[in-house]
Amino acid sequence: MARAEARLRQARQQAKGADAFSDYTKIVAPIAGIITARHADLGATLFPGQPLFTIEDERGYQLELAIPESMSMTIKSGSSVDVTIDAVSARFTGKITDIVPSSDPASRTFVAKIPINQKGVKSGMFGRGAMQLGAAKPRITVPANAISERGALTLVWTVDSTKTAHMRIVKVGKQLGDRVEILSGITEGEQIITGSIEKVSDGAKVE
Repeated sequence: MARAEARLRQARQQAKGADAFSDYTKIVAPIAGIITARHADLGATLFPGQPLFTIEDERGYQLELAIPESMSMTIKSGSSVDVTIDAVSARFTGKITDIVPSSDPASRTFVAKIPINQKGVKSGMFGRGAMQLGAAKPRITVPANAISERGALTLVWTVDSTKTAHMRIVKVGKQLGDRVEILSGITEGEQIITGSIEKVSDGAKVE
């Protein structure tokens, strides 16, 4: 009887060991989704922590926007973003729910995340986001023939209330047809000379 009981205990321990080994043959995913990549082949030797599959969770996607560092103090969680995903012809307004606190030192950008619930979206698709950062400043433009060059300097001639000409060094922007954007150097409402500027000198009277 004692020998029989010992063999029974031994059999039970062996059964527990077999159950433990059988658990290693079961692959259980933490989420329900679609397998998009397989990282191990049939018959390969595996180790704890080694990835076997990549599973795509279809319950919710997110758009990751690369935001320049210069906007780090402007973009906040909850900010509205106009999102466009060309692959599925989707256009909608989303909200930033998460911002990665560290930036990429190579691209000088940080990541803002926006939940996506559009049908047909797949991981890896390209999307764009646009947001309002403030009221646009009115552009100051002048006729292209009002601008002259002297060496490395870009100039325009202004006329004050006493009809006296003054030379102004300006910084130009984009060419807009026959006009040029002025980024700095003159202010809105100032009078400028647009003809015969090669004959003008600083302090001359203008008729």
